[in-house]
Amino acid sequence: MEDKDIIIPDSKDDYIEAEIVNDSFQSKGKRKISFLEKIRIKFGKAVLILTLPIGLILIIVGAILTSTFIGSIIGIPLIILGFIIVILSFIFFRFISGK
Repeated sequence: MEDKDIIIPDSKDDYIEAEIVNDSFQSKGKRKISFLEKIRIKFGKAVLILTLPIGLILIIVGAILTSTFIGSIIGIPLIILGFIIVILSFIFFRFISGK
């Protein structure tokens, strides 16, 4: 075989633009989500969307009721129940989605 010389011009205006088509390290790290996992995540989001407003409404109603002495007997447990519902809905979402 003959030796071939590679001629590189000295011009600074010539450049090569690189383009990354596919990064094999990133594609190996990603895994496909199965159909059941998608259903679990959507169910967890639905539960979160339904229970979060209920908990916030209980907190607001409890705060309004605590403005009077007699209303505080009912209002304080409503606030506590609202916080419990909000916290448990986030815990349930994390548990059901597997995060």
